[in-house]
Amino acid sequence: MALIGHCLRNNLDTNSAWILMGATIRLAQSIGLHEASPSLPESEQFQRNKLWWTIVWQDTFLSFTYDRPPSTITMSCPIPYRQQTEGLSFQESIFTICNILLNKARQETAGNLEDPQQSALKYKSQLEEVWDDAAPFLTDKARCTSVQDHLERLALGVHLGYGVCRLSRVYLSEMEPHSPLYNGAAMDCMNRAMQAIESFLDLHRFSASVCRSWAFVHNAVSCAITLKGLGAPLVEGQRNPEVLVQRLIAVLEKEEKDSEWCDADTNVRYFGPYSRALKALREIYREVAV
Repeated sequence: MALIGHCLRNNLDTNSAWILMGATIRLAQSIGLHEASPSLPESEQFQRNKLWWTIVWQDTFLSFTYDRPPSTITMSCPIPYRQQTEGLSFQESIFTICNILLNKARQETAGNLEDPQQSALKYKSQLEEVWDDAAPFLTDKARCTSVQDHLERLALGVHLGYGVCRLSRVYLSEMEPHSPLYNGAAMDCMNRAMQAIESFLDLHRFSASVCRSWAFVHNAVSCAITLKGLGAPLVEGQRNPEVLVQRLIAVLEKEEKDSEWCDADTNVRYFGPYSRALKALREIYREVAV
């Protein structure tokens, strides 16, 4: 069911994916995956926890992306961390990101009166700490020893960069525009967005098929749209973010062209995620130009 939901999400059938995700979560809860079971052997409990947190991963992406309440907000299942490790694996890093975002959702659901700016800054800092806790190969390409290592490093860069960028926008929305403090925060957000887009472009270079996942396309395009709305002044010697966005558009245009097909009535069709992502980017550029 989780795999079917993943396919529905990639085809942008988000309503069906959301409904199926709810059914998948209820089924998982009915067999106790969401709760720790001390009576089970440690190896079996570890596998159950991994399965549950894989479901949480999908639920968190849907809720965080489309501003819907997560269905896995209440649970007592710990993240399945390995006992001996030099740092968090890719999967553990993603689970940690999900846990941070779920904690943020719990706070909002509970009606916590914490200042929105301070709340966004707190969770943004927690996300940034994931970089410090991740395994060396996830943060340094020189430590990668296989293509899989590079793919995981870049995938984490896309997801984590988008999460930090998204919370930075909340933080910026509570600040006085064009103040020195705002400009510094906007510059940091711009750098995070550019890093996420660069990770997507490098990931596409390693494996174009991996980048057909809607999660990667959405996160990269969202960061590109954020860049257009920041208005952060460029520092001398800094790369122009518009050049990076143009590279992203060129990649998406090529993928859209390669995905072209004709239906039974000989109408030209394109793979949904690419065409919608390009439409969003082009509309933003057109608005800015006007």
